[in-house]
Amino acid sequence: VTHIGDRAFKECRALQSIDIPNSVTHIGDSTFYRCEALQSINIPNSVTHIGYEAFYRCESLQSIDIPNSVTHIGDWAFSWCRALQSIDIPNSVTHIGNEAFYRCEALQSIHIRITDIDSCCVKENAFDDIDFDNCILYIPSGTRWAYRHHPVFRNFKKIEIERIK
Repeated sequence: VTHIGDRAFKECRALQSIDIPNSVTHIGDSTFYRCEALQSINIPNSVTHIGYEAFYRCESLQSIDIPNSVTHIGDWAFSWCRALQSIDIPNSVTHIGNEAFYRCEALQSIHIRITDIDSCCVKENAFDDIDFDNCILYIPSGTRWAYRHHPVFRNFKKIEIERIK
């Protein structure tokens, strides 16, 4: 399996967890759409593309680690993931779509590792309706000016340099 097809698990409302095999490179459109009980997902380092509405309204999903292989996060990919508290976005990402994280109201931290944020296509409404006052945006060292002046990330009130462990 290299591709999880569009709407493959759409509205599997009892699905709680899933491990995607290392052979998968593409998560299709609306693949896990409204899998409301989905609490955890392991996205392997082989995945490069997360499609349109891939995890839309996965309201029990609490955290997501996007692997270093992902370059594309589609429109509404994680919209309405109301329990989502933290996300980790690697330096490999070159596109974050419209309302990709819309209404992720519980977000407490975003660890974004993109060192050249101006070369990444981040749609202006990618993070609409999150709590910009309280969500902490962790960024790479040496990028504070770029993030503070970026049309999307300047909305965050708390921007901190990521501490490497």
